[in-house]
Amino acid sequence: MKLPPLSGLPLSAKLLVTCFLVTLAFGNVTAGIYTQKYVGISAASLVETYSERGREHDGAAHAHDGGAPHTHDGGPADRSGETPITLDQVREMKHRVDLKLLLQDAHVHLFSHGVLSMFLGVLVLWTRLPEKWKIALIPLPFLGGTLDFAGMFLVKYAADAFAYLIIASGALTGTAFAAVFFIVNYELWFLRPR
Repeated sequence: MKLPPLSGLPLSAKLLVTCFLVTLAFGNVTAGIYTQKYVGISAASLVETYSERGREHDGAAHAHDGGAPHTHDGGPADRSGETPITLDQVREMKHRVDLKLLLQDAHVHLFSHGVLSMFLGVLVLWTRLPEKWKIALIPLPFLGGTLDFAGMFLVKYAADAFAYLIIASGALTGTAFAAVFFIVNYELWFLRPR
């Protein structure tokens, strides 16, 4: 496929591509920070967040009282169903992702991730990289996002060891994006048109 070189694009097109990549970079960095703060990036924290094996079903613990609302420590809530908690208790609460939330997250993220990966792939097609490097680089963002969610489902239902797949796929996604970001911006702004 023969496209005009990135370096030969008009300034407006160069700005469009760079702004797109900078926005995605900011999104990737904030996603990493969010994950580290909210879920954690260790295998143990990922297992705690996603695994359901060995964990009692959420509502089963209080079936004996007709399913009345309870506080996070197991005590009954007030009549409104609201449970007063302190800020310290909020900090200590563990984030757990049930199947419904995981399906919702996978649905939203994989569709958007696929579209963004497609745009990144188009930018890679536009580079001066040899065809074999394009073939190697284009699938990586798609694989990273897909394997990330596959790992979450596998931790939930198959084995805790799949937490390492989540970590590896996150690293793959970040590395692939960084490669595209730097290659494309280098060609846009530092290479001379042929």
